[in-house]
Amino acid sequence: YVVTPLTSTFHGLTDDRITDIAEWGDTLVYASKNGMGLIIKDFPGPRFFVSDGLPSELVHAVHPDGDQVWVATDEGLVVLDKFGFIQNPANTSFTCYSIAKTDSALWVGTDTGVAYLRNGTEDWVHTQLEPDPRPVYSLAYDGEKLWAGARARFYWYDGSVWAKNDVFDLYGTYALNNRNCELRGLLPMPDGSLFVGGGDPNSQRRGVHLVHFDGAGKTQIPFNGIIMNGLLRINFDIDESLWISTANFGVAKLKPDGDWFAYNSVTGDTDMTSRFNLTLLADSQGSKWFCTLSYPANPKPIDELDDGLDTDYENDIWAHY
Repeated sequence: YVVTPLTSTFHGLTDDRITDIAEWGDTLVYASKNGMGLIIKDFPGPRFFVSDGLPSELVHAVHPDGDQVWVATDEGLVVLDKFGFIQNPANTSFTCYSIAKTDSALWVGTDTGVAYLRNGTEDWVHTQLEPDPRPVYSLAYDGEKLWAGARARFYWYDGSVWAKNDVFDLYGTYALNNRNCELRGLLPMPDGSLFVGGGDPNSQRRGVHLVHFDGAGKTQIPFNGIIMNGLLRINFDIDESLWISTANFGVAKLKPDGDWFAYNSVTGDTDMTSRFNLTLLADSQGSKWFCTLSYPANPKPIDELDDGLDTDYENDIWAHY
């Protein structure tokens, strides 16, 4: 593998704090905390800021849709067209956190719930999911249901009505008080169930960070004494193990038999570059990839782990790029 780091300082990215990235044909489009941009043939290309038509420099999500890209910002939803111009649709000056496309509509998570634009129409419809409005930070569509993640609560829409499920009872069970937990990781499964990942944005308190919902009830997936907190990413391996990366507590996998296997300082692991891993990818060859914060003045490598799909540390092969 040849890994080429791209930075704002040396390569012209809008910012080093990337919030989202997606494929748009043979181009990559990315969002950041300071504008958005395109990566063409592995090199940063055009950049877009408020001066180019963005409502805000803080871009939360990008969603390619044919020959255009929907762009969710802190102060409105806009469209990047195929000619590289920002278009401002009517009545979209609302905070947008997330974007998803169903068969019949474009949906966005807002600071008061959700909004949708039916195919072939021009009028946005806003839906407040609670009497006391709460932001919707994540959206995911599984082909049948639209899922939404908010604070300590997730919702689903079957095309006719919204339903909800709290994680408040799990907080009570574990004597937790961080009910501001933001549910930002949604992974719908083919069997109709859902994995939900979240964390408290203001602290690293132990909390309800990984939940499985089977359509009827939910299960807090325990770490069996492994110190894990602040879940950031979730991904499935080719052997159906569920991997998680965390803020400050390394990474771990949940085997299909229900046992956790961790990589952090508690378990004696010394091969991982950092215990704070912002990225996680389990590829089709059995390798797991991790990366922490990296700056030109303090560069950090990307870690590759070949764990042999087992739970024997002696078989692990690490590489750093």
